[in-house]
Amino acid sequence: MIPVWPWVAFVNDPLRFWIYYGFVIGAFVLAIITFISQFLKPAPYGRFDKTDDRPNNWGPVIPQRIGHTLSDALPCVVGFLLVYFLYGKNQYHYTNLIFMILWQIHYIHRGLIHPWIMRYSSKTTPLGITLGGLIPNAVFSFINASWISSALYYDQYYSDPRFIIGIFLFVVGFIINRYADFKLRSLRRENQGYVIPNGGLFDYISCPNYFGEMIEWMGWAIGTFSLGALAWLCFCCSTFFPRARDNHRWYKERFPEYPSQRKALIPFIY
Repeated sequence: MIPVWPWVAFVNDPLRFWIYYGFVIGAFVLAIITFISQFLKPAPYGRFDKTDDRPNNWGPVIPQRIGHTLSDALPCVVGFLLVYFLYGKNQYHYTNLIFMILWQIHYIHRGLIHPWIMRYSSKTTPLGITLGGLIPNAVFSFINASWISSALYYDQYYSDPRFIIGIFLFVVGFIINRYADFKLRSLRRENQGYVIPNGGLFDYISCPNYFGEMIEWMGWAIGTFSLGALAWLCFCCSTFFPRARDNHRWYKERFPEYPSQRKALIPFIY
């Protein structure tokens, strides 16, 4: 019989319990605030980092590659590992180690490889954008690292549908995300300006990179079966949905020939 709750966590440790769930409650609030702010006005990075009618009020600019490394690698690789090994109590159970490795695979690429191979449209980014990524990444890295290093999953969790489906979705999402990034990078190598991307999921949606990462974190939430992972998924979606809408609208305004049947984020739906 599959247990409803596949783990025990923070038993006889009320301080850790309230620290974790206090952060989780704040994380859900942050996701709501982020969605509202991004829905009303896109953050000034990428194709939205320079406009004639809106001055940059996000602070001084720094090199784009350094900014991305600081915002992603510092909290999500270094910070995550510190919390995992120094704060947790069940770091060496096979389930916990698998989740830790999956997180590290994503963020070693996202924070240490991707920024240094991607061909960005702008060589600089406002410092405020870097901090705007670093701070929530630090919060969510703590939430997820503290959970997967503290929760004790039952020994047969490897055969649990939640674990199997979660790992499968994470891997599929990772592949989609990597392919989309590679495709965008190759377009910027061949052309100096923006062009309409085609091929793969680009034939169906404008932002398969966001779609792939959303699938990743959906798998993470299912696999870890934790409230903190659900908060992280909600926070990611609070950026993906409005950002995909803005990118999709930008493509349609810039390219009159942009495919009318193409959606923004989810094939055939949105």
